[in-house]
Amino acid sequence: VRVRMVLARAAEGKGNTMKMNGDMTISAALERAEEQMTIVNLAENTRRAYRLEFRRFFDNVGKAPSEVVAADLRGWVLGRIESGLAPGSVNMTAGALRFLFRDALDRPDLVKGLRNQRIPRKLPRHMSVEEIEQLTLAVTDIRYRTAIVLSYGAGLRISETDGVKVSDIIADRNLLHIPSGKGGTERMAPLPANLVGHLRGYWRNIFPRPVSWMFYARSPDQPISTDSLRNAFNAARDRVGISRTYTFHCLRHYLG
Repeated sequence: VRVRMVLARAAEGKGNTMKMNGDMTISAALERAEEQMTIVNLAENTRRAYRLEFRRFFDNVGKAPSEVVAADLRGWVLGRIESGLAPGSVNMTAGALRFLFRDALDRPDLVKGLRNQRIPRKLPRHMSVEEIEQLTLAVTDIRYRTAIVLSYGAGLRISETDGVKVSDIIADRNLLHIPSGKGGTERMAPLPANLVGHLRGYWRNIFPRPVSWMFYARSPDQPISTDSLRNAFNAARDRVGISRTYTFHCLRHYLG
């Protein structure tokens, strides 16, 4: 028994040494972060955002994970602020770094002072019915036009709109099932009767017919991306000459 205890302690000590070993590769650090994201069951949208932030940081700092010091983290976040990045985006960067070094790599000392920026609360911008009509008429692709109408009528975030599946629409009850909204929360969104009629018209006119994803990309087995949806909105907005301060997110303020 005593031998087993000694061996176990030696193994624990070896693990701690490896954790701080400067030879740890970026790939190994990212793999550990993936494991930690699975353990705490982070929402898929958060995982995607964190992965992007991890890559940006390591591409910039040019160091092995165990060689990173607190000044590297602070310098990267300050650089993001000075580049004009919005406070919400800066907070995403800081949150990703806290998760990576505190939770995944067990180096909480590096991120003690890495706090979120205060975000001033502003009243949401609302688009008028007339502006929505102008904008949707300027969208030539029926997929993007219908996605914009759905987001406006059901109060959806862009990350909820692009992932709508045919099976999520419960037309006979005028409901839309959202399996993973903000923070991974499942919810039901009411669908006005005229919006259900609009979706039926989309179904009759789109070809090929959606199989899984309601709004598909180049092929029916791939959903449209948030970037392409945002680009379609911005292009139509600029084409009709309505305020450039409107973003896709403004659509959901009709209800949300």
